[in-house]
Amino acid sequence: EKAKKHQPVLLQNECHPYFQQKDVVDYCKLNGIVFQAYSPLGSGDRPWAKPGDPELLDDEGLAAIASKYGKSTAQVVLR
Repeated sequence: EKAKKHQPVLLQNECHPYFQQKDVVDYCKLNGIVFQAYSPLGSGDRPWAKPGDPELLDDEGLAAIASKYGKSTAQVVLR
């Protein structure tokens, strides 16, 4: 019963270019819940990663965008 009375104000969830969670972000927007990205620069120590999986900050496409605008890859990801 109490859970029905109190809607969450904020949801903190992993979110970055490789794991965007658009459906969760859309749900939060629709319901007035602030979405806060957890691990927005990626999870280097993610246990499910396979050898050879890309690292977010080493992504060539993101690096090209960063170079074009004189920013770091991390700055591009966070924006």
